[in-house]
Parts: sequence; structure tokens; C-alpha cells
Amino acid sequence: MEARSRLMVCTHGAGRHELHVLSWHEGRTGAPLFCVHALTRVAGDFGTLAEFFPDRPVHAPDMPGRGGSAWLLDSSLYGLHHYMQDCLQALDALELQQVDWIGTSMGGLVGMMLAAFHPARIRRLVLNDVGPFVPQEGLRRIAQALALRPRFRHFDDALRYCRAAYAGFGNLGEDDWRALARRSLSPDGTRLHFDPRIADNFNAAGGDVDLWPVYERIIAPVLALRGEDSDILRAEDAEMMKRLGPRAQCVTFPGCGHAPALMSAEQLRVIAGFLD
Repeated sequence: MEARSRLMVCTHGAGRHELHVLSWHEGRTGAPLFCVHALTRVAGDFGTLAEFFPDRPVHAPDMPGRGGSAWLLDSSLYGLHHYMQDCLQALDALELQQVDWIGTSMGGLVGMMLAAFHPARIRRLVLNDVGPFVPQEGLRRIAQALALRPRFRHFDDALRYCRAAYAGFGNLGEDDWRALARRSLSPDGTRLHFDPRIADNFNAAGGDVDLWPVYERIIAPVLALRGEDSDILRAEDAEMMKRLGPRAQCVTFPGCGHAPALMSAEQLRVIAGFLD
């Protein structure tokens, strides 16, 4: 089923800007899913997941500066607080009072904040390879990747780049890699589909990310998914998540780093079991 594509106008501290949202299975009666991607990824990453949940409406925004959403005039506004405001306005525009949230990496951090400070909006929370503590070493690796700013002459160049840059997504099939590469590219196919100034604010933060006080406010049930080789959600932090706050369920997937692509039946069955 093809996704519906729409633009919404957001107005808050980041200024007036357009947010692009993909929606699948609108009108279905199951509990709605709201899916938010990783730092440099796009809403289309959740297409396979949407196919796995045909009885649920599934919505996924491109965060500002990514995919079909507008680039912000002030790069210092690319941050979790403004992303949370964008998502709240998207939920209101879609008339969604409560959702099951699936967030990969950055999308999981936004979900934690929303679940902590707007608890009525989140029924269940799935955190894909991210937790309340993100070590500086993992952030440094991401910053180095952001600094590359590759340009591509041919699609095969982009495909090779994506296979290397997103190796942590796991063992994807050839068709999956090609689809991932296509949605990673700008419309002219020469660069990645995000504002390179995202790196400005990301690099300025520095140090570890510590959101334990936020996590401990969460009352919704939490499922934490982890790639076995992840440098963003470490094993010891996942164990701590099981003991503190909402006492998350934790599942580790072998053969993945940061972050499981959520495109395999095994991974999607784990999510379905938790949500149901």
C-alpha cells in the first residue's frame, strides 16, 4: 500500500516551517503508530514496518532538515526540544490523542522526552538502539560521519556509501539496500537527503548525553531494542534500563550495530509482541 504524503505547517520556537509526513493505512481501527527516524534518516525507513502492521494507521514524519521537510533557517534550532514540538503539532494535526511510539536513535530520544513530559500522548514506547545515556565515543563516530558530506556521480557510488555507512543496520538483502540508498538521496541523486548544517548543533553539544532523569519520569511501558555491537546503547546501560524508571523490556539482536533496521520479520515480531 502506498503511503500518503502531506505537508504540515509547524509554528513554534523554531519558526514557521513545513513538516513532511508519510501515512499508511489511514482509516484502520488499530492503535496508531507514530515512527520517528534517526539523526540523518527519513520517514520512508518505516515502510517495511508499516506493511507488517496492516491493521494500524502508521505515521512517520521527516524531521526538519531531512527528506521532504523544510530546512531550518537557524541551524542551532536542530535539537530535541524543537523536534518534540514538531511531533506534538503533527499529532494534533493528525487528530491523534495517543499513539504507540517507535523511535530509532534520535527518534527514540524524542520519544523519551515526549513520554516524560506529555505522558497522555504515549501508550507504549519502543526505543530502537538508544537509551537515556549515550556515550561520547558513539557520538564522536556519528560526528565524524556527518563531517564527510559525500557527493555522488552515480547511484552505485551512493549504494556503496550506504552499505558502509549503515553497516550497523544488519544483514539486509540486495533489494533492501538499494531501496535504502534511493531514499537516502536528494532529488538530484548527488548528495544525502539532509541539511549538512545538522552537524553544527550536533558537534556543539559535546560530551555524553545523560537523560536518566527524563527516563525515570516515564510511566508508559518501554521496549528497548539493541544491536549486539552497538556503541550507542551499551549492554550495561540496557541492563540499567531494566531496573530503573519504567523498567524496560530489552531485546538484543545479533549481527547488528547501530541500529537494527526494523526491516526483518524477527525484529518486527518482537515489536508486535510488545505492542499487542
